[in-house]
Amino acid sequence: MHLFSKEKDLIHRVANLILILWLVIAIFIMYNSFINTIIKEPILTYDEYKIENCGQYIPKNEYDDEDFCPSQYEQYKFSRKNNEYYNKKNLINSLGNVIIVGTFIFLLNKKRNFN
Repeated sequence: MHLFSKEKDLIHRVANLILILWLVIAIFIMYNSFINTIIKEPILTYDEYKIENCGQYIPKNEYDDEDFCPSQYEQYKFSRKNNEYYNKKNLINSLGNVIIVGTFIFLLNKKRNFN
């Protein structure tokens, strides 16, 4: 498959260049999504979370003192759970992008035999 041969017109060569750049970027995004899906981010324990995020909290009133850090930690755990779902979704989307662009490059540059 000769993507940039002299036999092809300028439009074909420019389209091939754009599609190859698109394919390289799509492969990079797919690789990044694959790594994010396979290697999970560590989830902090409540004590670690409290040290990192609740140490500087100053309550505004006497009712606000106890509920802040536990509720924030629950939100943190929920967001981590959602993060796994979106990592899988991004991996599937990027894999589809690679397949579609790769197929389009193949079909655009396939030799046609008109016998």
